[in-house]
Amino acid sequence: MSADFNHAADDGEEIIRILSVQLGLTRRQAEVLHWVAQGKTNEETATILGCGYQTIKTHLKDIYLRLGVNNRAGAIGAAYDMLYRQLRRKSSPERGMPEKSPAQ
Repeated sequence: MSADFNHAADDGEEIIRILSVQLGLTRRQAEVLHWVAQGKTNEETATILGCGYQTIKTHLKDIYLRLGVNNRAGAIGAAYDMLYRQLRRKSSPERGMPEKSPAQ
């Protein structure tokens, strides 16, 4: 296994953990959302996670309810919005990063 693959796997694990904690998803729901956000179909996600297609559909329905959205695009948008807010908090001026000056 290459170092790049290990790093990517570590990043994926961290994203799944953040999705689970911040969005109130189960670990499995966070895994499903992670793969869906990577552009995987339900069938591909089922193969990756070693479960059935209908299980993925059920997880997605539960994710939609939890996030208050109607479809996978809405779920992905909610996940990206939350991750963006997390990154903004980490790079805030009180953490030592300079604040961007407004455009003139």
